[in-house]
Amino acid sequence: MTTVGLYRAGNSVVHRARPGLKLLVLAVFAVALLGLRSVPMAVAGVALVTLGYLLAGFSMRTMAAQVWPLRWIVLLLLPF
Repeated sequence: MTTVGLYRAGNSVVHRARPGLKLLVLAVFAVALLGLRSVPMAVAGVALVTLGYLLAGFSMRTMAAQVWPLRWIVLLLLPF
């Protein structure tokens, strides 16, 4: 079984945020990434996701373990 999408309990700022706020941030982030397709925007997106993981109290190892199963999808989407 893969670890992508599994809930991890916590007591961080991200965990305590209201669900509506988290959905709003997700929507703005998705629109920004899809609307402004460029290498600097992709780098900024990776940096923001990494910051989100760190704010949620997760380690880089946890992030890598969750992203690793998606490597083939990312490689297929890189040309676009």
